[in-house]
Amino acid sequence: MREAGTALLGLIGTRVELLGLELREEALHLQRMLVLGVVAAFLMGGALVLFGILIAAAFWDTYRLLALGGVVVLYGAGGGLALMRLRSAVYNRAPPFDATVRELEADLKALREVTGDPTP
Repeated sequence: MREAGTALLGLIGTRVELLGLELREEALHLQRMLVLGVVAAFLMGGALVLFGILIAAAFWDTYRLLALGGVVVLYGAGGGLALMRLRSAVYNRAPPFDATVRELEADLKALREVTGDPTP
């Protein structure tokens, strides 16, 4: 009985350590994505504003409203594509703590086999 308790405590300790590692990994991933997203948004926003000014200045004397409308449509399409890509990235990512859940399920299955418990 004592050996089983020691083994169980060791197993729980290993799983908690795995959970901590995955938690740190998730935090680093989110931090990296946030920093890259802010930098990209800032740089792309500046480039888009300057591009819009360039187009408006180039066509100011002849087709100013058409040029400004075209820039608005271009910005809207780019924003829509970016949102669709973001949505896809969020939905296609593996769920957090996936490895921990799989390991815990494997542990439960092994324990049920040892004890002879038929519940799934």
